[in-house]
Amino acid sequence: MQTESGHVLEFDDTPNSERIHMYHKSGTYVEISQDGRTVTRVNGNNYTIMAKNDEIYIEGNVNALIKGNVTVK
Repeated sequence: MQTESGHVLEFDDTPNSERIHMYHKSGTYVEISQDGRTVTRVNGNNYTIMAKNDEIYIEGNVNALIKGNVTVK
């Protein structure tokens, strides 16, 4: 499905290549691939707000590349 302004929402059921893709005309998108991998690209600022608790569990490696300042409180 594509809107007049260029936003796209795709549900692809191609065998072994299934995916869900949500695309904003600015280039920001979220894609979920058939193996459950999720890719989010934000063209602009991104804000995540947790009104309650948050828990992160990572089974594997983490790489962080920060080009700019970091403030942790």
